[in-house]
Amino acid sequence: MTYKTPIDRIIEEFNKLFEDPSFKLARLSVILSKLDLRILDNNNYRFTFNYSSIIKLYIFKKLKRIRVYNKLLDYLNANSIEGTELGFFKDEHDKLILPNKRTFNHYIKSRFNDDIKELIRVIEQKLSFIHLNPIQILDKQERRQKLDPVNYSEDIIKLTKQILYDEINLPIAKNAYISTKNKLLDILLFYLSLREYCNNGAKRYKRSHRDVKVPMGDTVLHHFHKLNDVEEIRQISRNIFDKIFKFSKYNYRLLRRRQLDVAFDIHPICYYGNKSDDYVSGGKFENGTSYFFKFLTCSIVVGGFRFILSAVPLHPADEISDLLHEMIVEVKSKINIKFAYLDRGFNTVDIINLLNKSKIRFIMPMTKTPRIKRWYAKSVGCKARVIEDFQMGDKYNNCKCNLILVEDKDGVLRSFITNTHIPVQLTHYLYRFYGKRWGIETTYRNLDHNFKAKTTSKRFPLRMFYFIVSVSMYNLWVLTNICLGLVLFGRVKDKPILTASLFCDIINDIKQEIIDPGG
Repeated sequence: MTYKTPIDRIIEEFNKLFEDPSFKLARLSVILSKLDLRILDNNNYRFTFNYSSIIKLYIFKKLKRIRVYNKLLDYLNANSIEGTELGFFKDEHDKLILPNKRTFNHYIKSRFNDDIKELIRVIEQKLSFIHLNPIQILDKQERRQKLDPVNYSEDIIKLTKQILYDEINLPIAKNAYISTKNKLLDILLFYLSLREYCNNGAKRYKRSHRDVKVPMGDTVLHHFHKLNDVEEIRQISRNIFDKIFKFSKYNYRLLRRRQLDVAFDIHPICYYGNKSDDYVSGGKFENGTSYFFKFLTCSIVVGGFRFILSAVPLHPADEISDLLHEMIVEVKSKINIKFAYLDRGFNTVDIINLLNKSKIRFIMPMTKTPRIKRWYAKSVGCKARVIEDFQMGDKYNNCKCNLILVEDKDGVLRSFITNTHIPVQLTHYLYRFYGKRWGIETTYRNLDHNFKAKTTSKRFPLRMFYFIVSVSMYNLWVLTNICLGLVLFGRVKDKPILTASLFCDIINDIKQEIIDPGG
């Protein structure tokens, strides 16, 4: 029987806490409060503060990236509840009692032996990729200076990169030429950001990393082909999207307390192969083909927060209304939806009934059916008209909504449907509202220009895996800009601070291999 040291027992108990998913999303001070270090305290040792509290304070300082100790004291005095969670007490005047800088340094120099340093290293490794608050927010005086966002982005990108790496399960044999999945994913992100094919991307990666063993493109693809289960890849995408968004939602309360506009859309990826292959759907002729792999997506269309919340593959046999229902349930569990914007492809009775039943306010343009054309004829000379309780469908399958006819800036009459009451005097605002939907087109443009790997493969699991990694990279870029906005300006900027191309350069320049947190 192997004897366990106190350090081993602490690490073992700490690892058990991670079995609870909610534990990972708790405040950093709450997580550290669950860390039982009382076995390290020595009551006979003549120090005012508990040794365990000093260790937690040291870890808290490092993970919060607060370099100046006095700023740490200011932070804890302003957030005293976090100080008590770290193990410190208040005096009779309800003021938190904290060690000064000299006392703190004395603890570290006198009692931090090799075993304690190893314990701190393990805890930091475990927590550094869980609590995403990487840089202390600058004060107003520091913000007035012209600061380069690149100087602050590398630490953030290191943390966000680990989110992607943690959730991709890529089993690799111990005798493989590349022994870790992280190296394979480094190569993938490299040729994805260059919009390259795998073979050429692996060669270019080798030229820029001459001191690293780099496999051939065929070897890289061999490992990625192990992900051949569509449902498994869907679960990977759910885990990555949820983790990114939950971190953002927890650390930045704007995503919790405000309502957000979203857009649902179908994103096609051109396919050049046999139309009978799995997941291949027909569509409008584009870029030399009429066949596509399609994904149903939902994105936030508010500037600064344009996350892709969900992406689901579309099979030709799938009912869009069924997949949309699942997506709505998933999205509503993440955010409060203010308005949903959809294009004419969703203009069916089943989908409109679903939106009404889900109590989602929507706006979508209306196709010119014969009934709509008759209303156009009745509205000649009208700049705007609202037809309430407009019925669509037949007597067996129908729905009701509001039909709105309104002139655009060129004087052309257009039609929209919505389940929201809009006065005639305000109908011209529909163009401004629906214009927000083009935010999702900006998202797709960023995906195609900055986060898209080329491939000639006809295998849908690989194409889907590439798409999910591209979307994840895009979401990490959005998250990085949210962090930078709060650090440098104290608020989220509508426009990106760090461009997508520069983000890709930095993520590829991070030399050290990301450490697996383990378990």
